[in-house]
Amino acid sequence: MVFIAMILISTSKDLLTFFEMTLEIERRNNLTRLLIMVFAVGASILNNDAFPSSWLNVDILARKTLLKLAEPIAVILTRDFIPGASETTDHDFDQSLWFDFIQLILTILSSNQLVIEELSPQVSRCNTRQVRAGETSVDLEWIETKGGLALSW
Repeated sequence: MVFIAMILISTSKDLLTFFEMTLEIERRNNLTRLLIMVFAVGASILNNDAFPSSWLNVDILARKTLLKLAEPIAVILTRDFIPGASETTDHDFDQSLWFDFIQLILTILSSNQLVIEELSPQVSRCNTRQVRAGETSVDLEWIETKGGLALSW
């Protein structure tokens, strides 16, 4: 939770500056190691190692926070981790770093919780409970026209 809170209180510009300064001071190899650790922490959070998957609000907050963090990382990766056309060496492109980054982004964006979040609170609650109960069909149109208030749990 501290990791999530630190990212939440930082602006995207602050995060970008942090990564730029790390690259400048500690060089590319150390930034690569840091990014790999950040991706590992992100994957751990997304796999619900840090908190139970039933904590829907925390899960959504974590995904939004990791997406916020991904923006400055994407800037750094595209600017400093893609070799230019004049560079012909293959060792400058770190495939595993890019793989971890893309995998993190896809995991964030493929979340069922993010789809549920777009619904009204009543529909989200209904949808979440029906998914937990193992039911697969939800008449969302009926629930939205009734305002979701006719349902009682």
